[in-house]
Amino acid sequence: MSVVLGFTGDPGEPKTFRMTGPHRVVLDFFGVRAAGVEKSIAVKRSVVDSIVTIDTQDRTRVIFNLLDVATFEQQVTPNSYTLIFGQSNVSSSKTPARVVEIDSKKAASNKNESTQVDSKTAAHEVTHVDFRRGPGGSGRVSVRLGDGVAGVDVREIGDEIVLEINNAALSPGLEKRLDVIDFATPVHFVDAFNVGTSVRIVVSAELGYQQSAYQVADTFTLDVSVPDEGESDEGVNEFGYSGNHISLEFQKITISRALDIIQRQSEKNFVISSNIQDVELTIRLIDVPWDQALDIILQTNGLAQRVRGDVVWIAPSEEIAKQEQTLLEASQATRQLEALVSELIPINYAKAADIAAILKSVRAVSTGIANTGTGSMNVSAVPTETNSLLSERGSVSVDTRTNALLVQDTALKIREIRKLITALDKPVKQVLIETRIVEATDSFSRNIGVRLGFTPIKVGSDLGTVIGSGNMTQADAVRTGGVSGDSPNVAAPAINLAAGTPSGAATSDRAGYAISVAKAGADYAALIDLEIEALESESQGKVIANPRLLTADKKEAKIEQGEERMFFDTSGGQTTSQIVKAVLGLTVTPQITPDDRVILDVYVTKDTWLSSERPHKSTKQVTTQVLLDNGETVIIGGIYEEQLNEDVAKVPVLGDVPILGALFRKKTFYEKRTEVLVFLTPRIIKPVHSSN
Repeated sequence: MSVVLGFTGDPGEPKTFRMTGPHRVVLDFFGVRAAGVEKSIAVKRSVVDSIVTIDTQDRTRVIFNLLDVATFEQQVTPNSYTLIFGQSNVSSSKTPARVVEIDSKKAASNKNESTQVDSKTAAHEVTHVDFRRGPGGSGRVSVRLGDGVAGVDVREIGDEIVLEINNAALSPGLEKRLDVIDFATPVHFVDAFNVGTSVRIVVSAELGYQQSAYQVADTFTLDVSVPDEGESDEGVNEFGYSGNHISLEFQKITISRALDIIQRQSEKNFVISSNIQDVELTIRLIDVPWDQALDIILQTNGLAQRVRGDVVWIAPSEEIAKQEQTLLEASQATRQLEALVSELIPINYAKAADIAAILKSVRAVSTGIANTGTGSMNVSAVPTETNSLLSERGSVSVDTRTNALLVQDTALKIREIRKLITALDKPVKQVLIETRIVEATDSFSRNIGVRLGFTPIKVGSDLGTVIGSGNMTQADAVRTGGVSGDSPNVAAPAINLAAGTPSGAATSDRAGYAISVAKAGADYAALIDLEIEALESESQGKVIANPRLLTADKKEAKIEQGEERMFFDTSGGQTTSQIVKAVLGLTVTPQITPDDRVILDVYVTKDTWLSSERPHKSTKQVTTQVLLDNGETVIIGGIYEEQLNEDVAKVPVLGDVPILGALFRKKTFYEKRTEVLVFLTPRIIKPVHSSN
């Protein structure tokens, strides 16, 4: 398919570029005026949907709206311009679909004027070339034009974007390469250099980029970004704009004319205030959404917009603010006269009194409410006179019997309150916390002692030497019954280093071996008693506690097991009492995250009595915060204690004698290991939703 544009003179080579979202081909004929041409022509043939003609002060823009992407060729004759879509040459084209006649009487004179101006004017100066990382990881190239009137031609060649500024020169020091790879943007290099009478800036970028360009005052900006995966051309861009893409490249165009162009592309109805000063603008916006282009124009000229459906109201910012203030005051006055409505609102899961407190004290509840259980809430109230969800004439009462609210207010306010209560009055999730506290002990002790005695004995006859064996008691019997019938002068052992008895063991548990040596003569008898005692003990124990509790999301729960004791203290003639607890306790506050994980604030304590007469106790505790998956088990604390004792008691001097010194020493060895571990497992229990 081919389209022929007719001219009254030589149109010259137009500036041609493509656009996407939707697909378009744009032609700019400089120094050409449209004479009697329809602004919009519906074609609906082949790939061409319609043709739009826009006439400005210095050019005529012809826009071809396409149904799909298509290739095209162009041919220029002295009185016509032919655009061929989907064809390899002109000869194979079919009959032109439509001929658009364009008046070019002023074309030649405009070109001559342009040439004369260029020859008399010095080259424009580019005073600054800068690169920065823009929002969303885009690369932003800023070029400052000294006078702000130099034209910037933008074209794409492969993975390069070329900015051509005619009749311009770089300021000293700007002709260089900017290496911007480290900025992590699609842009790798920015090269600025002079080419004859022009300035050329080459931006090297990654393949698959998208670019937009615009100029505000004397600063030309090029944004290069990588589109998000799955994002369509007509989707919302990184700045929140979703309109069809357009290009605006004009010098000295009035605001009203620019708004008219945007209105035609937006298919919206524009209402423009008469208070807008119709000043001239210089605009260069390449392939940007129309709503973004509109925002740029309005913001740079102190204007604002308000959208109501398909109608866009554009006016100075002060006028819009004043108008909205007037509407707000009128709305408030209307609400003062609106009839009041009463409604009974049942509360299912929360407490009606808590909801009533919210309605009376808080306007914005999104950051002030925290569900702490199945029926209670904590509210960070902001008590001000105007900070109420109710209107000035509204009121709320609580029916505790039915757990309901009686609200009296305007119909609009009651609808808002109902929506708020629906969002708040929901069952909360619960968490079952299983805790296992394991205390393991391992102890070993070895005690060796010696008792040595020397006892004189009265004897009636010479019995010689008697040797016997046994313990000390048996030695006494041998001594008294076997040596003499008379009662001896029994004395305590001269050396008594008996084996000790550890805690939990009886004295009778000690093993011993005793030997007695007696010497009897005509006038003298003596008895030597020797006993070696030894005790070795080993014990292992494990105490397991398994407290479990169920609580609601963000609701603190506590469980304890132990005993209380009362202790009395007498001082100054007065007796005081004190109650002390020794417990195994667990305090936990769960918080369920949106991804069904659990944050736990945990406090675990285990107390043990040290004395039955004084309030002394041993305490082991853990305080921490952990993040767990649902059903995951974690060890939140471990206390390991090892005790080693080795004691030696001996007779001075004699205990240090080699070999024989063992009869004059007592040795005790004690080893104990204790370990306490705390295991924690949270399980989320979701509420069962009823059908009503």
